[in-house]
Amino acid sequence: MKLIMQFSKNDGMIELPIHYNHMLQSFLYRYLSDDHYREFLHEEGYAFEKRRFKGFTFSRLDSTYSIDSKRGVIRFQSPVTWTVTAVKEALIRDLMTTLLKQDQLKWYDQKVQLESLRSEAIPSVTSPTYVRTLSPITMYTTILDEHHQKKTHYYHVEDRAFSSLIQQNLIKKYVALYEKEPDDVSFSISPVRIKQRPEVVRFKRFIIKGWMGVFRCTGSPELIQFALKAGMGAKSSQGLGCVEIWEEGDIYDRSRA
Repeated sequence: MKLIMQFSKNDGMIELPIHYNHMLQSFLYRYLSDDHYREFLHEEGYAFEKRRFKGFTFSRLDSTYSIDSKRGVIRFQSPVTWTVTAVKEALIRDLMTTLLKQDQLKWYDQKVQLESLRSEAIPSVTSPTYVRTLSPITMYTTILDEHHQKKTHYYHVEDRAFSSLIQQNLIKKYVALYEKEPDDVSFSISPVRIKQRPEVVRFKRFIIKGWMGVFRCTGSPELIQFALKAGMGAKSSQGLGCVEIWEEGDIYDRSRA
């Protein structure tokens, strides 16, 4: 399920740190009214072997913006659009109900107003399906360097391992959330139109590299639809891998994709 929200600020400009993913994740957790479910998601999540998955992801903020690199801030023109997708409808319905009860909300030290929100079901899909990123898709492995120190290797979108690792990630998420194997585990993803360089996202003290653009997904329609809910690739609950269906003829802006 998907929740699409618009927020505004009285003076028309919303100023945030350039890297604001942690703020949005904290905002989401804060406005879940079910204390037990919130604590479960934050502290545990859905388990697959040693991995834990949250079953949700979210987009970047979408609006006209400018960046002040010297101050390390990004300034959005109101209103801004924010999308959250989740496997469990209960999360979307809880968040929607709680937000509707709030007169004012805070992003860091700024008061913002909820202008609108609407929920949408994630539609059934066929193979192939084209998707557009609302936040970067990332895939990585942790390796030991020559000094036996852990190092994170982020895969290039053209790397052959990129697609297979996303497939494995989706299957693990599916088993964790549904406690069963998908009937069809086939899945592949390939770039159609992408930005030339990876996007860099800072989450707390970690640097994450991911890819924005339009991708072609083939294989199990069930797994493709699941990716539209749970997020495509790694670090979904940190605001990575949020995608939506893209059709030929839809507007595609490389500068904002």
